[in-house]
Amino acid sequence: MGRRVKSIVALLMVLCLLYWQQDQISHATEEEGNIGNEQENPEEKPVVEKYELSVPGEDGQNGYYVSYPEIEVRHISEAGATWCRLENGGGEVIEQVLEEKGASAVLGPEQLREGKNKLMVWMTDEEGTELEEYRFQRTLWIDTAAPEITLDTLKGTEVWYDAGTDLSVAADDGKDGSQVAEISCYANGEAVGWTDQSRAVFRIETFSSGARPVDVEIYAVDLAGNRAFRECSLYIDGEAPEVSITGVQDYMITSQPVELHFAAREENVFRTVLGTVDWEAPDGGVKQRTVESWTDTAEGKAGTVALEEDGSYQVRMEAADGAGHIASAARRFTIDRHNPVIRYIDELDGTYQKSFRLDHTYGELIQDFTTVTCTVTLDGQLYPLGKHVIREGLHILELKAVDSAGNVGTAKAEFVIDHTAPEIVFKDLKEGEAYEETHTFQVTVSDQNDTIQEIRINGIRQATSGHSKIYQYTAEEEKSYEVSVKAVDRAGNQTVERINFEIVPKATLAEQILKPIQETLGMETKSGEPVTDKGAEPKGNDSMKGWKIALGAGMGVLAAGSTGWVFRKRKQKL
Repeated sequence: MGRRVKSIVALLMVLCLLYWQQDQISHATEEEGNIGNEQENPEEKPVVEKYELSVPGEDGQNGYYVSYPEIEVRHISEAGATWCRLENGGGEVIEQVLEEKGASAVLGPEQLREGKNKLMVWMTDEEGTELEEYRFQRTLWIDTAAPEITLDTLKGTEVWYDAGTDLSVAADDGKDGSQVAEISCYANGEAVGWTDQSRAVFRIETFSSGARPVDVEIYAVDLAGNRAFRECSLYIDGEAPEVSITGVQDYMITSQPVELHFAAREENVFRTVLGTVDWEAPDGGVKQRTVESWTDTAEGKAGTVALEEDGSYQVRMEAADGAGHIASAARRFTIDRHNPVIRYIDELDGTYQKSFRLDHTYGELIQDFTTVTCTVTLDGQLYPLGKHVIREGLHILELKAVDSAGNVGTAKAEFVIDHTAPEIVFKDLKEGEAYEETHTFQVTVSDQNDTIQEIRINGIRQATSGHSKIYQYTAEEEKSYEVSVKAVDRAGNQTVERINFEIVPKATLAEQILKPIQETLGMETKSGEPVTDKGAEPKGNDSMKGWKIALGAGMGVLAAGSTGWVFRKRKQKL
């Protein structure tokens, strides 16, 4: 083993000796050549070899780096020196000199900055003179940051917008950035617009649905190709709610109870829902009520109100969504569950009239707060209001009223027209008659439906009763009487009659005999003329005094003879 090692060592020593000899020979030959060259070109300088430079290509757009490159400079020359200088975007200057062959300089993220980076590489010879042919100069534009996006809306992103809103967008790429090349906007994936400016206003008119917001996406790209993204959510409602009131038609008049159904439909959210009912009673009273309870439905909200009281109703519904849209609906209708009220006709029933004229208007005759159709007939014929009727007899007046709800009101009256005055009857009493000692007479009316209103005897009012139709009186005192009677019928017709008579003493036999002769000769004393019992004659009758005495004597004889004759006849019969 020891012998083998020694053999190997000896072999190596021999090889080293041979290599050294060969190197000495080559060196001697080179020196001889150089000496020869020096003798031929005494001023020739050492050759300077150009450095090796590694600069990666741009990884961005438009000549920009979007990541920091790594630059390497290697000095490979035996002679001269390699210089490299970097003026970065931060204003720093970095300079290195490479003199040893194989030396290198690396410029990377620690030396480079955003923006403009100026790289210069050159070489100098042994005397320090710059070799122009080896100069390298290049500007590296670096932009590794995407633009910064800011968004602005009129009222923020938590409110509801009406129909649409403007979205203000600004993209800032910084002073060292490549600057903004394009801004684009999308709403729910649909393109809204784009611009090549750093600021823009986009009109967002995509509507929300189901109360979900509109997703807005903003993209900003700089010249280097860096891309920024920003999103926001906007609530936009472009349509008003829908409202309806059912259960009644506008301006309807009904005699039945009404059930109102309120409905509001909205695809997003309600701000307010309101239903009101204004009621005016027939007597003018006013009341308002609101829909107190709303039920959530698949489409929105619903409410119900039941109405049954007579009156005029004004119903209104209003709904507002989150964006402020307002929708409304209204109905006007009338509930009239009662028949029209007819006035004044019943006052005529059973009455007696001198004549008839219905002077009331339809508005006065009929009480109803709806429109009424009215028909008036008299004895089966149409009767125009205000017509004057004087035909005597029984009449039938009928009125029929139908209101707008179909309710029917009727009224009927039977009355009598009578414009003939009552007839007063004096029984057992004649005008101007003289009655001896006492006389009983009666006062009545020919129609027992008429009424004796007043009886006066010689101006003195006698007691009467509305129930008595016949009045009897006895005159006993010897004097002249005047009886005045006033009668009235049920129609108000009046009549007044007067009659005069007198009560005189009972006549003697001679006066009884002379009376017929006096009446025949026109010599009777008129009732009411005073006759004296002393034989005094009225003034102006002197010319008749003689013949009246003679005639009286003759009549007396005749009367006595007649009496005697009668007496004899009676005696003969006996």
